[in-house]
Parts: sequence; structure tokens; C-alpha cells
Amino acid sequence: KEMLFNPKYGALGIFWMPYLLLIGFGGAILEIAVLLCFPFVFYYSSIPMEALLFGLFLFVIFELITIMQYILVLYLDRNFHLSLIIAACCMKPYQLFLTWIRLIALYREFRKEKVTW
Repeated sequence: KEMLFNPKYGALGIFWMPYLLLIGFGGAILEIAVLLCFPFVFYYSSIPMEALLFGLFLFVIFELITIMQYILVLYLDRNFHLSLIIAACCMKPYQLFLTWIRLIALYREFRKEKVTW
């Protein structure tokens, strides 16, 4: 925390630490905010089931686009093996796991807990 926006650390404190904070934790916080807002949209919608189904439809579409991007990269790299395709399908659950780990780390950092390996 002491390095954030601190000119004493040069570009690392002025630019890179805030950037890493925004990218590393901002995405996780945004995902949590969307997940927390979704029940309110569902509850206050005049057509809740349609809103829920549309949200799930968009989620599936976006996940399929992400998986297809990974598979396209494998194809372009001529590395089109079944195990890598399965790994591409496992990327989102792994990203969710890493998001959870980042949020726990951020929580512990702000509470100044002593953490060890």
C-alpha cells in the first residue's frame, strides 16, 4: 500500500502498482459487483424469468466466444490437441478461482494480516 502513487518508487509506484491494482483486483471487484446486482435486476424486473433466461443466455454466449478464442489460438499455432482444447474449456473456472484468491489476498492485505506460504 505504501508504494501506491509514491514518487519515491519511480514508475513502479506512480504507474505500475496502481495499474496492477486496477487490473488484478478491479476485474475481480467488478465481477462480484455484477453478481451482487443480478438478483436485484431479477427481483425488480417486470418479467423476471425472461430476464434470468436472457442473462444466462448472454453468459453462455460470452463463455462460448471466450472458449472459441482459445481454440482459435491453438489452431493458428498448429497445436490442436484434445488435451489443450479441454484446458481451454477449463480456463473460466480457473479464472474464477484466481479471482477468489485475489479478493482474499486483498482483504488480508487491508486487514494487515500476517500471511505466510
